Amino acid sequence: MMKSNSFGEIVKRERLKQGMSLKKLSEAVMPFNNGEQINPSYIFRIENKEQINPSFTIVAILSSVLNLDMREVFRAYGFEQLIMERDSSSNYDFNDLMRLHNISIMDENRSIRRNLSNKEKEAILSLMEAVFQYTSDVGNKTDDLITVLKTAEYLKTVQKNEANIRNAFEVSYYSSTYTVHLDSVLHIGEKEFEAVRKSISEFIKQNYNTLLDLSQGIIELEVGGEEWLARKENYDLFLLTKKSKIHKV
Repeated sequence: MMKSNSFGEIVKRERLKQGMSLKKLSEAVMPFNNGEQINPSYIFRIENKEQINPSFTIVAILSSVLNLDMREVFRAYGFEQLIMERDSSSNYDFNDLMRLHNISIMDENRSIRRNLSNKEKEAILSLMEAVFQYTSDVGNKTDDLITVLKTAEYLKTVQKNEANIRNAFEVSYYSSTYTVHLDSVLHIGEKEFEAVRKSISEFIKQNYNTLLDLSQGIIELEVGGEEWLARKENYDLFLLTKKSKIHKV
C-alpha cells in the first residue's frame, strides 16, 4: 500500500514549489482568514509534524491558498473515501481537471518531463478562455485577439518566473531559513532534484552551528555522493561546481 504524505508534507511541498517563504504564506492567508495571518512558526510546526492536528479551519485555509489537491488532503487524514470516485461516464469541468491533477509537460529544453505549477495552470486556463472567446461568433474580434496575445505573453512570463523558482528551494531548521540556489545543476529531473534537496538539507542540519558562524565564504558539501563547492552569503547558498571539475595547476 502506498504511503500517504502527511498534511504538513503536502503543505511544505506545494509551498516550496510555488516559491513561497513561510512569511509569504502567512501573509497570503489573510484574505481567507478575516485579514489575519497564521504565524509562520505555526506553519513550520505543521510542516515538520510538530503540530499534527491543526484545526479544520487552518487545513481549509492552507488548502485554499496553496490550491491543494483535496483528494490528497483527505487521504492524509485517512478519509479519501469521502471523495466520490469518478467513472468514465462522468462529466468533468476542465478547470477542475487542471487544478486537481498533476499535468506533466516537457521542460523548456525538451529534455525531461515536469509538472505544471498552479500558476502555470491558471495562466493556461485564462489563455484557453481567451482563445475560445476569439473563435466564438460574438464580441469584437480585434479586442479578443489582443486579449489572446496579452494572455499568451503573461503565460510566458509565468513560465519564466516558475523556471527561476525551480532553480532554488528553502531549508528551514530551528529559527533559520536558508535559500539554496541551483544554477549549476539546471535541467535536472524531479528525482534528481529531490536527491539534491535532501542531501543539502541534511548538510545544513548537520552543520547548523558552523554555518551560523560563517557569514560569507566558500564551503564544501556532499551532493549525491559527490563533493561540491558552494558560496554562502548570509542565508543564501549558491551551488557552484563539482570539485572534480576544478583542474589542479
